[in-house]
Amino acid sequence: MKSVMMIGLFFFSLTAFAQWMPGRIFPASCQNNYLISNRGTTLYRFSFASDCPRALSEARMNMGKFCDHEKLIREDGAFVHLFTFRSDCQEGLGDLRTSRVGLYCSNGDMNQIYRGTIAFMTFESSCREAIHQAGMYRGLFCNNGKMLDFMGRVIRDYTFNSSCIRELPVMSRTYPR
Repeated sequence: MKSVMMIGLFFFSLTAFAQWMPGRIFPASCQNNYLISNRGTTLYRFSFASDCPRALSEARMNMGKFCDHEKLIREDGAFVHLFTFRSDCQEGLGDLRTSRVGLYCSNGDMNQIYRGTIAFMTFESSCREAIHQAGMYRGLFCNNGKMLDFMGRVIRDYTFNSSCIRELPVMSRTYPR
């Protein structure tokens, strides 16, 4: 009987803790030019009310992230990055959809949605290839002979980029995430 009461008390405390802990905040509706969260608070203010429904639609497809013209906005309403054009922001959202670790490209540089720029790359195609590598190898990718993780930390330094690429499958098996 005592153990049953302890288990009951444990589950009661879990439900109380779950109600106290704030859950995930995400865009839920539009009111004029304000994007409102699932909690009823204002997440973002647009210049024009007509921009809100489009952004809400984008947010539903992109796990809460959306573009306001050339600005990338995170699910909590925080400004993340200013692109040159709206089309570049849309490509950034596409990168975020394919990347499981929040990586996107802008002008050849690799960015992480919560940390900013993590790697300076020469070409946009190199950045896209690195996003592909990070998706395949648990967040690891190569840039100029250096193996980096999705936070921008250098894991190993190789003489050639080809050596780094050969080591990605081996390192990804043992690298903690």
